[in-house]
Amino acid sequence: MKYELINPSDKIYFDADSDIVSFFCVVMISNGKFSAENTETGWSGAIYLFGISNDALEIELGMDVESFVNINREDINKCFKSFRYDSERSSMNKIVDYAHGLSLK
Repeated sequence: MKYELINPSDKIYFDADSDIVSFFCVVMISNGKFSAENTETGWSGAIYLFGISNDALEIELGMDVESFVNINREDINKCFKSFRYDSERSSMNKIVDYAHGLSLK
């Protein structure tokens, strides 16, 4: 599924196999300060303006972070690698480069 990253910077799109994987990847990029919108269904993730605690993240994921990553490693990796700008980057932020750098080995 295709998602748009909701952030105050450049328009960015990415792909994820599920809303929860997209949510997790966006949290990893922004500590919860950005969100994502599923361009097909309209689903959007929560925004945590002051950051997200580990406890809140585990509630959102329905399990501990380590278990979530172990179960979804391949999908998380694909998601991070799929981040792309809609057009040329115009801000100082390098969100796409950061996402690509977070892809799991």
